[in-house]
Amino acid sequence: MRSRDSNKTRITKELKNIQNSPPALHSAWPTNSENIHSWTGAIVGPDNSPYKGGIFYIKISFPSTYPFQSPDIKFLTKIYHPNIRARGGTMCYISLMKNYSPTNSLNSILDSLQKLVETPDIKNCAEPEAGRLYKSDIVQFNRIASEWTRLHAS
Repeated sequence: MRSRDSNKTRITKELKNIQNSPPALHSAWPTNSENIHSWTGAIVGPDNSPYKGGIFYIKISFPSTYPFQSPDIKFLTKIYHPNIRARGGTMCYISLMKNYSPTNSLNSILDSLQKLVETPDIKNCAEPEAGRLYKSDIVQFNRIASEWTRLHAS
């Protein structure tokens, strides 16, 4: 019981931090007032990337063991990216959570996600074909990623 209470306290603190100091390039909020463990978020496509102008929605699920276990993040908006599956929006967590610690705030996790969108981790691809294209033909990769952004995230 105490663990569950501290879990809710921590998640409530995350919400207050985001509300009091809203980041410029991402946001997150509880999906409904009945379930503090399920959130929706939005990542703004970085200006210096093929995702510029896009808004990518994500689902954030806090496990009952949060913050000792990282939240699960899944893209709801389709994105052409080496580290994010086109179908289902699941990600390669090695890239995002390799330095996760219980002291990380949700803001810092979303900052890391923003950086991952901008600069893919080619060593840990969830979409190997996108990773190969990123390495072999960045111009073509950027063209496809920009087109997907226009079609799915505008």
